[in-house]
Parts: sequence; C-alpha cells; structure tokens
Amino acid sequence: MTTAFIDADILVYEAAFRAETTIEWEPGDASSYASLEQAQVDFMQTVASVTRLAGCDANKLTLTTCAREDNFRHHLWPTYKENRKDGRRPVLHAALREWVLEEYAPVHKPNIEADDVLGILATKYPGNVIVSIDKDLDTVPGLHYNWRKPELGVYDVTPEEAAWNHLYQTLVGDSTDGFPGCRGIGPKRAVVVLNGQPLDDGKGLWSCVVEAFEKKGLSEEEALVQARCAYILQRDDYIDGEVQLWTP
Repeated sequence: MTTAFIDADILVYEAAFRAETTIEWEPGDASSYASLEQAQVDFMQTVASVTRLAGCDANKLTLTTCAREDNFRHHLWPTYKENRKDGRRPVLHAALREWVLEEYAPVHKPNIEADDVLGILATKYPGNVIVSIDKDLDTVPGLHYNWRKPELGVYDVTPEEAAWNHLYQTLVGDSTDGFPGCRGIGPKRAVVVLNGQPLDDGKGLWSCVVEAFEKKGLSEEEALVQARCAYILQRDDYIDGEVQLWTP
C-alpha cells in the first residue's frame, strides 16, 4: 500500500477560496459569503482526487498548527512569513481548518510547519508520495506529485538533487516566505554558482554558496541562516520535539 502525504495547508486555503462568492453591490461596496458544506465537499473530493492521481491507495494529511511566532524559522529570521500576517484569508478558512483537524486528524507538530512534517514522514517512510504544489518540497528526496503540474506525473527526487535544490533555494531566497537568500543572486546566477560543482551530498556545493555570499560582503554565518530557513526537515531533524538545525 502506497500513502500520499498531502499538504493540507494548501488544500484548506484553496477549498475555502473556491467556496467564496463576492458580490459588489456598487463600486467600492462589496461583501463575501460562502458555504461551509460546499467547502467541505470540495476538500474531500480534492483529497480523493490527488490521492488517486498520485497513484496511492491511502493518504495522510499534514497541517501547520503552530503560531507564526513559534515557528523555529521565525527565531532564525524574524521577518520569516511576516508579509503574510496581514493578508486576507478566505471567509471560511478558520472554520474549514478546524473541520479538517477534527475529521482527518492530520499530523502536526509544535514549532514546525506542515512542509516539515511532510519531509519527516517521506524520509521516515520512503516509497510513499509527497503531494504538494510547493517547490520547497523538492528539497526533500523521494517521490513527489504536484497537482498543478500533472504532466510530470509522480517524479523521483534523488538525495543529490534534493541537496542541490536546497542550496539553490538558499541562494535565491523566497520572497513569499520572507527570507532574502543571497541578495543580488537570482535564479540564473544561482545555477551558474552551483554548476561549479558536480552533484554530491551538498558539501562541495556548500563551498560555492559560501563563496557567493562572501563576494556580496556577507559571512558564512549569514549564509547558514538562509540555508536553515530554506531547509525542509527530514527524519533525523526533529527529535523529541526539538529541531536539529541543518549543518553543512
């Protein structure tokens, strides 16, 4: 039996958004309403669909339950996801999320995100499939399915590819998550930097990352903070509720 480990954070948001209707009564005067039952049905159907499309016959959901300020990355980089705190969520987001917690018993852990739980599960139980649209999950070795890119099917990320993807993300940062990476280095330049070394366990690649940071007047310690923000936890990185920070 193959299990789909599904990122429920994204599915909750999407189902709540699709269930929402906005009426503009007149210019500048609008209101939104939504049906919780519609959102629940949408969510259930989507979970069943992505499980099937990932070639799995069972599923397990993960959900972020820790507050932003309790997230271990927030302690590494205080502006981590700060740009999201004032954003408007769909009307039913909180209600649907509570329903999912009750009905699906998703896996969640203190101080870490749903992505980290996915990484831990996938590396603890290899052969199952991470199901998410988040590019950050490609830093985790194993099988993956992205429902926004069905043409890729279920694809395998090797440990070497995962290490490369992680350090690429370290260099370019993530504006959505609010950490900058190495300022001045974009996607094309990051590929040039990392292609200076063959794929390996990441140690040779790390020297390229450090050199890139130093050329921008930044230290190895500053590079390490960005790498730790970019890293998705794996099976040995969360022990007895404590995060073991990534080291090169």
